[in-house]
Amino acid sequence: MPELLAGLALIGIVGWVAWSLTTAPTMFVVRLKAGQPITQRGRVTPAFLAEVAKLSREAEMQHGRVWGVRHPDGRIALRFSRSFPPGTQQQLRNWWLCNGWSTKPQRCG
Repeated sequence: MPELLAGLALIGIVGWVAWSLTTAPTMFVVRLKAGQPITQRGRVTPAFLAEVAKLSREAEMQHGRVWGVRHPDGRIALRFSRSFPPGTQQQLRNWWLCNGWSTKPQRCG
């Protein structure tokens, strides 16, 4: 019995390490609650929160989450819960490209 528990513990540790190494770090989480964006974790600019609020109002969204994950090259990409419509996701990605934490600033007109 102790060998079985040790084996299960080892499998769990190896699984956790593998998951940790393959998952991009989450830099921030913004949650929509009753249509208002609230920073749950990390730090975001007031301009980002205002854009999330504006786009969620336009899409008539009340709930959802958007978060930023850091890639190995330093870029931060946005991820969304299912409640964000694809068009709203793209609008926020476009805004992020021009105004967000990008390692290579883009020219936006």
